[in-house]
Amino acid sequence: MLIVKSFTCFFSQESPLTLATSLKHPAKVIMALVNGGAHLDFRTKDGATVLHKAVEKNNLEALRTLLDLGSSPNYKDSRGLTTLYYSVLYNSNPQLTEMLLHDHAFIGTADPHGWQEVHQACKYGLVQHLEHLLFYGADMNARNASGNTPLHVCAVNDQESCARVLLFRGADKNALNYANQNPHQVAIIAGNLRLAEIIKNHKPEDVGEWPMVSF
Repeated sequence: MLIVKSFTCFFSQESPLTLATSLKHPAKVIMALVNGGAHLDFRTKDGATVLHKAVEKNNLEALRTLLDLGSSPNYKDSRGLTTLYYSVLYNSNPQLTEMLLHDHAFIGTADPHGWQEVHQACKYGLVQHLEHLLFYGADMNARNASGNTPLHVCAVNDQESCARVLLFRGADKNALNYANQNPHQVAIIAGNLRLAEIIKNHKPEDVGEWPMVSF
């Protein structure tokens, strides 16, 4: 089989390796390309690596293969976003998020507006992603550029399940954003009255003990 290892499309800036992440079963193709000299750290015109593309395309086999071959999960694209951030932003299979975290992906990358992975998980109601992030040490009280914590984000987006996870883990329900609003007040302003009551009625004794990975 003839494999072109160095060709790059001028218009899309895709390489054979990034294109391979679209395959249903890409492991053998990826390994053949890398063994033939393809660069694991190739970047597209938007600064994305092959790992970014694997996550964007929700390809668990491609991600596992690339990590096993030595790809770093911590390279950033032109917006400063890592593959872990992509796994939340693109609502990928939660297994991808866990796999990246297990491979020592950095946690706490922020976009230009200060939104970290935990903020995005709460915005979109991604409970499993949030659980993985917290288990591996994500800051549940991290603030974005507006001073909003993940619980504030849950409050404005009516994400009850994520809010319950945060509260159970001990998130600060009294934290004020830069508009001097706590999550309860934000939920009321957003018209999410049921969630506002859940936040208001949560007590310190409701916080549970939970494990966290230590490196």
